[in-house]
Amino acid sequence: LFAYPLIYIAALLILASPGGIPTLYTGLIVQGLAAGCMSVLGGPILAKLYGTKNLGSIKSALGSIFIMSSAVGPLIAGICLDHDIGMKVILSGFAVYAFLAWAVMASFLRGKLD
Repeated sequence: LFAYPLIYIAALLILASPGGIPTLYTGLIVQGLAAGCMSVLGGPILAKLYGTKNLGSIKSALGSIFIMSSAVGPLIAGICLDHDIGMKVILSGFAVYAFLAWAVMASFLRGKLD
C-alpha cells in the first residue's frame, strides 16, 4: 500500500538514463503516475495512521513540508550543477536518497497499515 514512492524512484532512474526524448517522456509519464497515486492514496493512508480527528492539521503540516522540500531540491541541484556535477548523477543521487527515505518510512510503518 505504501510502495508508491518506488514509482518516483523509478521515474528518477528513467530520467537519469540515456535515451533522449523518448526516455524523457517515459520518465515524465512515470512521474505523473506517481503523483496520481499520491493524490489518491495520501488522504486514506493518513486517515488510517492518525485517524480523522486531526487530519486537517496533519495534511496542513505535510503541505508545508512538501513546499519546503520543493524549494530545497532545486537549490541542491543548482549547487551540484555549479560544481560541474552532471544532471544524470544528480537524478541518480536523488533516487538513492528517495530510496533510503522510503526504506526508513517503510520500517516505521510496517504493521501499522495492515
